[in-house]
Order: sequence, then C-alpha cells, then structure tokens
Amino acid sequence: MKNFIIRRLVLAVLTLTAIITLVFSLTRFIPGDPVYSFVGRRADSDTLNRVRSAYGLDDPVPAQFFCYIGQLLKGNLGYSYVTGQPVGKLIIGRFPNTLKLALTAMVFATLTGLMLGLLSASNPGGAIDRFCVLVSISGISVPVFWFGLILIIIFSNLLGWLPSSGMGNFTYIILPALTLGTRSAAYIARITRTSVMEVMGENFVITARAKGLSRNRILFKHILKNALIPVVTLIGVDLGSYLNGSVLTETIFGWNGVGNLALTGIMNRDYPLIMGTVLFGSFIFICANIIVDISYSFFNPKVTYE
Repeated sequence: MKNFIIRRLVLAVLTLTAIITLVFSLTRFIPGDPVYSFVGRRADSDTLNRVRSAYGLDDPVPAQFFCYIGQLLKGNLGYSYVTGQPVGKLIIGRFPNTLKLALTAMVFATLTGLMLGLLSASNPGGAIDRFCVLVSISGISVPVFWFGLILIIIFSNLLGWLPSSGMGNFTYIILPALTLGTRSAAYIARITRTSVMEVMGENFVITARAKGLSRNRILFKHILKNALIPVVTLIGVDLGSYLNGSVLTETIFGWNGVGNLALTGIMNRDYPLIMGTVLFGSFIFICANIIVDISYSFFNPKVTYE
C-alpha cells in the first residue's frame, strides 16, 4: 500500500507539471491581448506598455513560465488581472458553492443509478429491464445544456415550481443538481446492471442460493459488494469532475461556483485566473482518482497494490 501511494503521488506531480506546461502554453497563444480586458480599448500605447511591464507580459514566454512556477512553489496562484484579487482567494470563495452542487448531484446520481441498475439486473429481459435501459440510454444521449434548458422551461416557466437561476434556499439547487447528475445516473445504472449480472453467475452466488439464502440477502450482501468496484470508479471520477466546477451547468443556472469563475477568466483572458482554476480542478480530479484506487480493497479484499 505504501509503495502504491508513493508511486501515485509521483505520477500526480508529473501529471500536474504536464498540465501546467500545456495550459500555460495554450493561454499565451490565445488570440487577443489580455491587457485590454482591464484597461479598455481606448487606452494609449504608453498605458498599455506600462501595464504589460507591470504584469510581466512583455517578457519572453519561457521567462513568464518559470516566473509562474516560482510563484506556484511559494503557494501563490497569482492575482486576477481584472479584479486584482488573489486567485486562490477567489477559488476558495467559490468552492463551497461548487461542493454543495457536486455532492447533491452525486447523491442523486448514485441513488438513482444504483436503483435503476439493480431493478434492471433483477428482471433481465422483462418490462422493467427494458424501461430502465431506455431511461439509461436517454440520460446518456441527452446533451447537458439541452436537458438543463428543458428543465427550466417545464419546472420554472410553465409550472412555476422552481427558480430558473441564481442561488438561495434548497429549491435553487434542485434543477442544476438534476441537470448535472442525470448523465452520471445513467452511466451508473448501465454499469451496475452489467456488473451485477456478471457477478450473478459466479460460483459463490450459486452456492449462496443452494444454501437457501433469501434473494435480497444474496443481492445486497454477496452480489452488490462484489459488483461495486466499477461503479465506485465511475462515482469517483464523476465527483472529481463535478468538483472542478461544471461550466455548462453553473452558467445555465447562474450558479456562483468554480466553473462559472473559470468561464469568466476565459472570457476576459485572465491568465492567472485560467491557470488557477485549471490547476485546482486537476488537483481535485487526481486526488479523487487516488482515493478511488485505494478504496478498491474495501470492496474487494482480493485487490492488492503490490
């Protein structure tokens, strides 16, 4: 276990380094001048040159990169070009909102996906199975932005039951959580169905049936635990991506999270903000994957890390 964690941490550092290098290079080749975002198009050339010099934007790109790495090693993500605030502070301020949305969406996706998958696997070939498969395929196929707009039209505009955007009490999180979690629920249902049906044919399940154990006990105590490894993998990966901040969902519903912050940085060519949100998201995603890998041994003691 110790050697496995060390290897994964080394790999994580190398992955983050590659991501930083790639994103830094791409941001520098985005068309347009970021200086115009905070001084305006009517500024004279002397003002533009002074601002570029103050932010180091007139230095060669390699020099800017190594300067950024140096600041990063000190724990400094830089300052937003537009607001002048520390990027780390901006991200930390938005992250609780993204965390609340991500956890709500993941709870919905996990419960719905497991329920549909178990119902489908317990009735193979039947009407319930066909219905669950149809729901799963629909959830996977529907684009997130389209589904979010449909929910707004039905539950906000037509029925008036839920707010269409913004943040407030629990009713404000229902539509964005459904939008964000539906595709994950569909994938979880499909993987749960496939995994459970595979485990059903194992010898230990046949033995449990021969002993006269009840169907529910066999399903939940013997089958489900052994079928959860691929499901746990999907949940961990999806939760990691949710915590990055879902740009489309947060933008559609005006949710004040990290995804919306990242979009603001991209629209304003705010290099430090773009780099900070991408780096933060990558770190969260990598940590989620490491935790998922370590959790395998809990669901299946046969899993080793050597």
